[in-house]
Order: sequence, then structure tokens, then C-alpha cells
Amino acid sequence: AMWAGRKENIAAGTCKVRLSAALIRCMDASIAKANWDAFQAELAARPHCLTHGDFHPANFMVRPKAAAGGGGDDDDAGSDTPSPHAIVLIDWECVGVGSGPQDLGQFMISHVDSEARARMERGAVAQYYAELKELNPDGVAMTLDECFAEYVQGGLGRWLWFVPMLVNMCPPKMGQFFVDQVAAFIATHEVTEENVPIPRA
Repeated sequence: AMWAGRKENIAAGTCKVRLSAALIRCMDASIAKANWDAFQAELAARPHCLTHGDFHPANFMVRPKAAAGGGGDDDDAGSDTPSPHAIVLIDWECVGVGSGPQDLGQFMISHVDSEARARMERGAVAQYYAELKELNPDGVAMTLDECFAEYVQGGLGRWLWFVPMLVNMCPPKMGQFFVDQVAAFIATHEVTEENVPIPRA
């Protein structure tokens, strides 16, 4: 219903946020694909884990490791320079069972400059996957390639659910930023009406 309202605004020329033709086509196709059977099939096809659900920088706190109870060698895995700080996640109201790569995709789309994201996302997903394997010695139910595909599909699916809502709720400049971030992600990953995922809440 929100997307139908935004389409009316776009057609009338009253939408204060500019959406690219490619994003509009992908939104239309994504929403047209959404139904209960498709949702159930997608849900059954992917691994699940505990997820934050609202993974963005406003829900991070940086504090000294001593206050966070950290300070062990594992806190700086892969780093040449130990940090005296720890990142702590807050605001767990959206916590649930879901897709870990989707949480990462949501973050990268919303809060990483699109050019930097395109350069670093393979490495970020590889690091996520390496830590996932380390924390689950009995095995992980996906390959690195499957993890990356879920990062793309899950992150984009989440943002396709957000777009109609945020275009309506956010000030135009903020809405434009998010819409441009989603459009850049679509372009990077050559998403079309045929391979666009259904929206994910």
C-alpha cells in the first residue's frame, strides 16, 4: 500500500525524492513477486541465526574495553594494532531469528559510501564468513559464495521493504540519500526485475 501511494506521488510529480527508473522497475517486480508461498520457500531455503534486526551505526556504542569486559587477544583478531575500544550493539528491539548476511547487507547499503562499499564488500563478507566458521566448528550450512549471494539478496530485500516507508517518513534529503544508496547497490550487483528478491521485513 505504501508503494502504491509513492507511485501515485511519482506519477503526479509530487514525490520529493527522485527514484531511478531501474529502482522503480525493481520495486514493482519485487512487490509483484511477494506472496506467502514465495516467502515460505525463501525462508526454508536459507540458514538462520540470531540477528540484531536493526543493524546501523546509531545502534553501536564505542567504549573502553575494560568497561565492556573485553581486552582479550580475540578482540583484535586480524588487526596489527590492538584497539583500546570495543563496539557494543544496543537497541535490541528487532532481535530475532533471521539472516546474518542480511544484517550485514542492510548496514552496508545504508551507511557505507557506495563506492567504498563496492570496493570492500567482498572482503567484509569473507571476514564475516571466516568468523562464522570459527564460532561454529561443527560446520556452517552455506559456502562463502552462498553467503555473499545471501548478503546481496537479503540486504537488498530488506531495503526494498524500507524504501516506500522511508520515502514517506524521512525528510527529502535523507530519503534521497537512502534511495540513491539502494540504486547504487542494484547497479553494482546488476539486479534486474528478473533476479530482484522479494521484500524482507
